[in-house]
Amino acid sequence: MIEAAYDLGGSTANIVSRIVIPHAAPGIAAGCIVVFMLCLGNYLTPTLLGGKNSLWFTEQIYTQFITRFNWNQGAAFGFLLLFLSSLLVWAGLKLTGQRFGAVMKT
Repeated sequence: MIEAAYDLGGSTANIVSRIVIPHAAPGIAAGCIVVFMLCLGNYLTPTLLGGKNSLWFTEQIYTQFITRFNWNQGAAFGFLLLFLSSLLVWAGLKLTGQRFGAVMKT
């Protein structure tokens, strides 16, 4: 399709915006979601970079469960993290026009 677009006189910007980006959008969205979820669940890196005074969300969940034994608030924070991350993944799929069932097909 790209060679055909060049043969028909399409400019590089036009080819990228009309052919390459629409075909690469599902991969771009999937890559962004994977990187986002890995960063969201990361605990060790913010602790090492921020020190003991950093207040990252995953660190707050760990603190509530392990050091304070406050299972109710830790569970609430965990479900809040789950809900917000699911909402962001859903928004990313809607933004790229994908359906969850089609993405999960093998």
